Amino acid sequence: MRRKINRVLSFALLAAMIISLAACNSTGSTGSTASVAPTEPSQNTTDETYTIRFSSMNPSEDNKYSVVCKAWFNYIEEQTNGAVQFEEYYNSTAAEAEDQLDAARTGIVDIGEMFSPFWGNNFTLWELFNLPFQYSFPDGYTYTHAALAMIQKYPEFIEQVESQGVHFVLMHGDGVNQIFSKEPIESISDLQGKIFNVGSVTDKKLMEKLGASTEMMDSMDVFDNVSKGVLDGFNQCYAGSFVTGSIDAVSYITEINSSHQGWFFVMNDDVYNSLPEEYRKYFDLPETEEFMNLLGYQFAQDELLRREQLKNDPNYTFIDLGDEYQEWIDAASGMSTEWIDEVTAQGYDGKAMYEDWKNFLAQYADADFSGYKEELENLGVTVPDGWN
Repeated sequence: MRRKINRVLSFALLAAMIISLAACNSTGSTGSTASVAPTEPSQNTTDETYTIRFSSMNPSEDNKYSVVCKAWFNYIEEQTNGAVQFEEYYNSTAAEAEDQLDAARTGIVDIGEMFSPFWGNNFTLWELFNLPFQYSFPDGYTYTHAALAMIQKYPEFIEQVESQGVHFVLMHGDGVNQIFSKEPIESISDLQGKIFNVGSVTDKKLMEKLGASTEMMDSMDVFDNVSKGVLDGFNQCYAGSFVTGSIDAVSYITEINSSHQGWFFVMNDDVYNSLPEEYRKYFDLPETEEFMNLLGYQFAQDELLRREQLKNDPNYTFIDLGDEYQEWIDAASGMSTEWIDEVTAQGYDGKAMYEDWKNFLAQYADADFSGYKEELENLGVTVPDGWN
């Protein structure tokens, strides 16, 4: 017997979505070599099949992020002997980027991909990971490992997500943000009167402190809005600018390594609880930890590759702020204190959390990448030339 574990989605809506698709660590283990299948495969002891509908704002084609997601889903299908299967909806075909949380909570989808521009004020703890000027390039791997250590030490992080009526599955970072623009941004004064799309609540605060105006729209809409002059540019990582196509709308890149954009996957509570216990583990830490690590690795490697590609492209000019870079850092110097004060007022130990976060960043700054390339290849992912 085949069962759709969430029946809220009507057959007509599902058909429409399919048609539209045709158009579109534990702390101690972090930093070691990769190791897939941390648990024994589950035995499918019934004839039931559980179909999980995954929703993403990302495109499915020419996108290593989506390829890694598919590899993870295939892994779960294999581990459950086909009892857990996936239907994948990319390009926001099941839910818009800003609606992923509500879509997962209400059962429109089973797993939604929450992107930091749309966290709103519900996830104040998580903005710690997006505070500016605390990363070097590319750091997607460091971010993911340090953030994993934090959520394992402080259960309040996951509790804050699950207070929204969903089940927390995993989180990861992408690359560190740069400024992409139509006109050169060589100083803080060049930001005055300009409008930029930003990738998080924290990024919004940073750019507004520096004198720019901001928007927080779906990254897939940025190209059109920059091309039409609605936006002067955007803050994003290199890999993201290629995935969304927004890189084709700009000519200048100011390297500021400002902040990350964070992601987490959330699952419908009823769907999670309806799964047999031996299958639920695939949507919980520590089982999802390896997938988080692979995503962090993927972003770090893709960042290096994409930056080199742009460096060799005569259509793009890179801007080094030189000595003025310190002025940008100084302008954001109070943001960590503001975050500490905000979460402390909400009843958390903001100061202790911030100190632990800085320590974890230092601890995993030189995390070991060895093994992850081979791990992806073992999962069937074709790894680009140039990845280490």
